Amino acid sequence: MANSCPPADLSPDVDGDGDGDGDIVGYSCNAPAVSFVPFNTGGSIGPGTHRLEFFMSSQTTGGTPTPYNVTAFNFVIYDRSGKVLKTISQPSQTASLGSGGSIFYSFSF
Repeated sequence: MANSCPPADLSPDVDGDGDGDGDIVGYSCNAPAVSFVPFNTGGSIGPGTHRLEFFMSSQTTGGTPTPYNVTAFNFVIYDRSGKVLKTISQPSQTASLGSGGSIFYSFSF
């Protein structure tokens, strides 16, 4: 997650659609191990379907898949004035991940 890395450590992820325009579709970094990460879009996000991905870019276990757990959490959607518009509960997920593996969540509002 971009919020778990200092801005100087973020690397842009570009689309692979082959048109050569280099559209940035996200950011990634090699974050230190943590048990809790606050998440804030830092801007605005529009209505629709969205996907949050906990991506394992690399690990120190020699490529052996390792069990990871994302505990249950809530997305809280606020309007510009700070009023809560919606709370979306997400379940806990556990997966054995190697480098390049992910745990995904989808949500809509």
